[in-house]
Amino acid sequence: LEAATKTLLGFEFVSKLGLNLRSGLRNATQSLLNFVEFGPIMMRKANQFYKNNDMDNVMNKIFKEVGLKFEEGTPELEEIMGGRVAAFTYEVAGEKIVLKELKPMQKVEKSMGKLGKKTGWFMQKVENFNRKQTFKIAFYKMYKELEMNSKYQDFVKSKGKKWEDDAISRARNYAIRMTTLLHYDYSALSKANYLKHPVGRLLGQFQHYAFKFMERNIEYVTKAKDDVLA
Repeated sequence: LEAATKTLLGFEFVSKLGLNLRSGLRNATQSLLNFVEFGPIMMRKANQFYKNNDMDNVMNKIFKEVGLKFEEGTPELEEIMGGRVAAFTYEVAGEKIVLKELKPMQKVEKSMGKLGKKTGWFMQKVENFNRKQTFKIAFYKMYKELEMNSKYQDFVKSKGKKWEDDAISRARNYAIRMTTLLHYDYSALSKANYLKHPVGRLLGQFQHYAFKFMERNIEYVTKAKDDVLA
């Protein structure tokens, strides 16, 4: 039953995202979140900064190191496909581990998992582009604010540290938080307990993103209302 459920989820992924270019294009509109959060001026300044200082390679390395890339074997695809299936299952019999051949339904599940990963390349590229842009803009924003803050620099120097190194660390952490905030975190840590249950994982497929999207829009509307009242 579990293998059949994961196979159905695999079909769902392939039909909605893997072989559906429209879904990937629709996902590309998430880049508009940067426009709302940071504004066009900040985005333009960030692009100029990376272009003039040849920082793209450095940022790509940091982005990969922090584990925000959407790629094969990450929690994103395991969430969508329902986990990975090995070539064998096993059970512990006394002091021995007995390997078992996969059952027919488990083999179907494994094949569907491979198909999902191969057809998901377009969504993967779009998602990585969205996340990388958010990360780079957020990093630039925080670093520039610290660079212009003389009191902060004096405070760091008083502790015998280089403010540049401290600023890079703070900008990196800020960029991680902003990327996670603006783009859905698929890992189990971000889920409610009922969505971690096998039944909840099935019923909650693709719903958590909708909740996060709604939550973020409510936050923007609330801030806008407060600004108008002020």
